[in-house]
Amino acid sequence: MGAAVQQAVMLANALKASLADQVILDVTSDTVTLYDDVVPDDPNADIVTQKRQTSAIHIKVALKDDLQKAFGAKRRR
Repeated sequence: MGAAVQQAVMLANALKASLADQVILDVTSDTVTLYDDVVPDDPNADIVTQKRQTSAIHIKVALKDDLQKAFGAKRRR
């Protein structure tokens, strides 16, 4: 996920530009916990679970208020 943060930001900005700046971007970042199951090469050994932290991004794209009214869209939270 960490490497995808930059790609997500670029995609959101491209979307905003292609829609003539008629959307609002609400961007937040976070740290999430991931769990990896490590399967050993030795078939007699137990699978080990490892915990790690990585960055995450949340991007909410919403129509500007005047467009919401024009389309009759309801604001979602």
